[in-house]
Amino acid sequence: MKNKQLLENILDNSKIFLKNNSSTLLTIGASVGMVLTVVSTTKATIKAVEIYNEIEVEKKRKPTRKEVVLNTFSVYITPFVLCSATLACVHGMKYFDRKKQASLISAYQFINGTFNEYKSKVKQTYGEDAHKKLLDQIYIEHADKQLVYAQNLAGNDVLLPDDDGEIKTFYDHFGDRFFQCTMEQVLQAEYHLNRNFSLRGEASVNEFNSFLGIAPTDDGDMLNWSMDDGFTWIDFDNRKVTMDDGSCFYAIEMPFEPNLMF
Repeated sequence: MKNKQLLENILDNSKIFLKNNSSTLLTIGASVGMVLTVVSTTKATIKAVEIYNEIEVEKKRKPTRKEVVLNTFSVYITPFVLCSATLACVHGMKYFDRKKQASLISAYQFINGTFNEYKSKVKQTYGEDAHKKLLDQIYIEHADKQLVYAQNLAGNDVLLPDDDGEIKTFYDHFGDRFFQCTMEQVLQAEYHLNRNFSLRGEASVNEFNSFLGIAPTDDGDMLNWSMDDGFTWIDFDNRKVTMDDGSCFYAIEMPFEPNLMF
């Protein structure tokens, strides 16, 4: 009974391990399979040449194509099997990658839909002012926990060659960080993002970051606005948030948030 239970536990743990590490195992399998395929194909080719020469000596003429195929077919069975296994690993990797991507997109869409539903309910129940006060409290918590830092905006001098505006602090929701620049810089970035959005029909968060002059985020290229979602302009609300100590910053908000795309 104990041995049976132990065997079941081992099988269950093996299934979990294979499920969690399937992509890694398939990648290793494909790499090893590729090397073995090359090695075995080289050996098979050498053997096939030897067989060809033996037939030529025995029959005192060059062997026909049919004779070559019939006599050398067996030496290529191993390379063929290894090549098939390697291709199976490659296609398996694609299959699991698609499943992971689909799971990520589904999870993001679920969370995004739930959050939007929550915002809508808060507005309906308590009004727009209460919704903004709640967001202020969330942003203020971030402000208390993080240091404000300044980014080098030299890369965007072409957008604002004569910008003498006052430096302000802004909160980047997607990067969960603060940065400093002028309000004119932010407005110009929002304009140029919308200009590209109107011309191409899509725009990414990292594209917006580049106009702002701040570093890209890891998932910024996959977070995109698209006209396929039913809107033709990305609205921005640069809302001023005042903290308890009297200091303030500007939260960059948008009614139409980007979606995760691969």
